[in-house]
Amino acid sequence: MKNITVMDWLYEEECTDREIDFILTFLPALSTLSIDYSKMAHIHKLLNKRFPDFSISWDKDYLQFVNFDSLIKEKLAGKFSTKELLCRMSRQEMCKSICDTILASST
Repeated sequence: MKNITVMDWLYEEECTDREIDFILTFLPALSTLSIDYSKMAHIHKLLNKRFPDFSISWDKDYLQFVNFDSLIKEKLAGKFSTKELLCRMSRQEMCKSICDTILASST
């Protein structure tokens, strides 16, 4: 792994600004839900309004790596390794707790 920022890495992986915005909005939303699930309806509405082109099925637990990985691969056409994304974000203290939680479920 080259030691570059997550943003620079995502650009290197040919992600669009829209895709990056989705990733950097979705992970904090998951973090919020992990603390207060009662906010689900509000977050669901917000994400669907802001990202109608990335419609999300909320019947899955995205704190589980298999579900998170599936979503990222589907919505971003497998442009990069989900595990590498989570590791990079954690190492750079970006949503570290939620990234580590998702990563821990991958083993």
